[in-house]
Amino acid sequence: MRLRAALLRQIRCRFDLAGEGRHVEHGYTGTDGGVRWPVLPPAEALQRWGDADASQYLLRGYGGLVRKAFDSPGKPVNVTQRTPLLRRLTRDLALLDAHDVPVGPITYATYAKLMASAGVHGRLVSSIPAKLRSLGYTPTTRLYNVVLQAFAVYGKLDEMNELLKMMRQDSAQADVFTYNSVMTCFIKRHDWNKVLWLFQRMQAEGIEPNEITYDKVIASCPGRAAGKIVMDAMEARGVNVKTTHYVSLLSACRRESALEMMVPSAEAVLQEVADRSLGPTALHYDTLLLVYKESGDFKGLEQVLWDRVNGEVAPTGITYAVYLAACAAKAAEPGDVYVESAEKCFNHAVTHGWHGQLKLYVEMMRVYVMAVDVGRAELLLSRLRGSLAHVRNAASLLVLVFRLYVAAAMPDKAADVRSMLVTRWGRLGYSPQEISLRLALSPMQNGRDITGTQQPVALQKRKV
Repeated sequence: MRLRAALLRQIRCRFDLAGEGRHVEHGYTGTDGGVRWPVLPPAEALQRWGDADASQYLLRGYGGLVRKAFDSPGKPVNVTQRTPLLRRLTRDLALLDAHDVPVGPITYATYAKLMASAGVHGRLVSSIPAKLRSLGYTPTTRLYNVVLQAFAVYGKLDEMNELLKMMRQDSAQADVFTYNSVMTCFIKRHDWNKVLWLFQRMQAEGIEPNEITYDKVIASCPGRAAGKIVMDAMEARGVNVKTTHYVSLLSACRRESALEMMVPSAEAVLQEVADRSLGPTALHYDTLLLVYKESGDFKGLEQVLWDRVNGEVAPTGITYAVYLAACAAKAAEPGDVYVESAEKCFNHAVTHGWHGQLKLYVEMMRVYVMAVDVGRAELLLSRLRGSLAHVRNAASLLVLVFRLYVAAAMPDKAADVRSMLVTRWGRLGYSPQEISLRLALSPMQNGRDITGTQQPVALQKRKV
C-alpha cells in the first residue's frame, strides 16, 4: 500500500490531473494542434499501475481537456482541438489495452463523445458498447446518454437511431436525459413536430419532464400562444419559470404563422419578462434580434442594436453577429448602404472588446461576398494579421473568401485558398467528393449553387 501511495504521488507530480497538462518534473507533456495534455508514462511504468490508477489517469488527465474541447453543452468549439485530442486518447487506450490494463466505462463514454464530435463514422462510435461488453461491463443508460448527447449536438439522426436500438437490446431504460438528447437532435434539424411528439411520448411512458425538457418544447412551439400553454402547464406541475424559458418563448415567436405577428408577439413576451422581474437579459435581446431579422424588419433590428449600445444591457458577440447577418442578406441590393451599416457595427464591436471573435469576421466577410467587394474583403483579412496562413483553421471564413474570388473572376487567388481548404479537410478524412461539395465547385444554376447558397445578385447582374 505504501509503495502504491508513493507511486501515485509521483504520478501527480508528473501530471496535472486537472487536465491542464503542465510540466512539473519529468516533462511528460504533449502538444498537438495547439492543445496541451499529459502523456502516458513509459511502458515499464504502466506495468506497475493498478487498474483503478489507469482509469483515474485517463478520467482526470483528459477530463479537463474534454471540457475545454466542448466548451459548454451544446456549444462545441473548433474541431481542430478535438481531432488531435481524439488521436492521443486513441493511442493511450491502445497502449493500456496492450498491457492488459482495463479501463472503466465512463472513460469509454468520453472516448465515444470525442469520436462523435470529431466527425468519426457512426459505426466506430456504436462499437463502444460492444467493446464494453467484451470487457465484462454492461452498457448503462448513463453511457448511452453521453454518446447520444454528442450525436445530438451535430444532428446525426441515423447514428442516434442505431444507438437507441442497441440501448433497447441492452435493456437500458430511457430516462429524461435520453429524451432531451433526442429532442436536441430534432431541434438541430428544425423538425419541431418531432420534438412535440417526443414530449407527448415521454409523458405517456411516465417520464417526468425537467426544466431542460420544457425549454426545448417551448422553443419548438408554433408561436407564442402555443408556447404559453406549455409554460402554464409547466407552472401547474410545480416547475418554476426561469429566464431561459422566456428565451425559448421568444424563439417560438419566430415560428408564428404570419410574419406580421412575429415582432408584436416577441415584444409582448419581452414585456412579460420585465413584469415578472426576470429580465430582460442579453439572451432575451439577442433572441429578439433574431425575430426582427427573420421578420424582415431591418429598421427595428437596427434600433434595438443601438438602443443596446446606449442602454444598460450591453451588446454581446451574438448581437453584433445577428446584425451583420441581416446586413449580408441585403448587401447585394444597389448602393453601399447595408455594407456601410455592417462596417459601422463591426468597427464598434472590435473597439469594444470583441476583436477576437472569429464569428464576426465571418459575418462581415459574408457581407463583402454578397456585395462582391474584393478590396474591402482583403482589407478585412489584413486585420487578421495580414495573411490567410494565420486563419487556415477558420474553414468557414476561407470558404467565403474562396467564393468571393471565384465570383470576382480571380482564379489564382481562388486556387490558393482552395489548396488550403483541401489540405485541411483532407487531414480530417473528407473524400474528394465531399470537399468538392463543400466548396460548391459545380456550376451555379438559377442563382443557386449545389449547396443551396444564394449566388450574389451583383454577380448575376454582371453575367447578364
